[in-house]
Amino acid sequence: MGFRYLLHFLTSLLLLTTQVLHSDAQSGTNPTVQTCNSCCQGQPGQSGIPGSAGIPGSAGIPGNNGSPGRDGIPGRDGINGRDGLKGDPGFKGDKGEVGIGIEGVPGPEGPSGERGEPGLRGLPGKVGPIGLRGEVGMEGDKGYRGSKGEPAGLRRSAFSVQKTGSHTASRDNAAFIFDEARVNIGGHFDLSSSRFTCQIQGTYFFTFSLYGLYASSQTPHVMLKKDGNIIAYTRSETGSLPMCSSTMVQLDVGNQVWIEFSHGGFDCSTEKCQFSGYLVYED
Repeated sequence: MGFRYLLHFLTSLLLLTTQVLHSDAQSGTNPTVQTCNSCCQGQPGQSGIPGSAGIPGSAGIPGNNGSPGRDGIPGRDGINGRDGLKGDPGFKGDKGEVGIGIEGVPGPEGPSGERGEPGLRGLPGKVGPIGLRGEVGMEGDKGYRGSKGEPAGLRRSAFSVQKTGSHTASRDNAAFIFDEARVNIGGHFDLSSSRFTCQIQGTYFFTFSLYGLYASSQTPHVMLKKDGNIIAYTRSETGSLPMCSSTMVQLDVGNQVWIEFSHGGFDCSTEKCQFSGYLVYED
């Protein structure tokens, strides 16, 4: 900084000396003659020829930093920085005093707890007063008729009869005679006529087995009849094979069932001719 000032001073001094010499040459005065500045001052001379521009000096050395200036106008607010990292949780504070607040709304009902043990039986209470008799209500509508109930007692009907001696049917369409009843529940089989008479309406099962010899050259036919109508039929082509048959039939009260022969007689062997029947179910 001082070098620049020195160079500027020398340049200015050189220009001033040049202007003085040039002014003296024009006026013809002796440059050594001095004039009185107070009372003997001469006329001002003409302006000298302007000198040529000097050579620009080189840049000076930068000066030292100046002292800090006064506080300037506050700048604008900067952009908010990013959120910092989450700090560690603080210590638990002391328990505050009980406040005076409004009672809150009841919370939802919690789950049912386990069933406790039965408590002790309490003392019997006092007998309360007898209540007043109420008024008789209106008669209700008649109910629907129920289904048919089971009979008070199950009625039964069954028989099993046989022939104990030989028997020869002397004519066609004659009932075969059985002379012994091994079973006769209800007494519905009549040995004198060898016929079963229905006393309970329902479904019956009948079976017979006859074993013996033919009494004639013709092969007899054995028929189980209901009121004269054939409901079962059998015959044999040989002279000694048994003739057997069975069937189920619906009977009404008063219907009769029996066995008949046709086309000749039949000699029945002892205890080898049997006839049985029983009620399956009642209508």
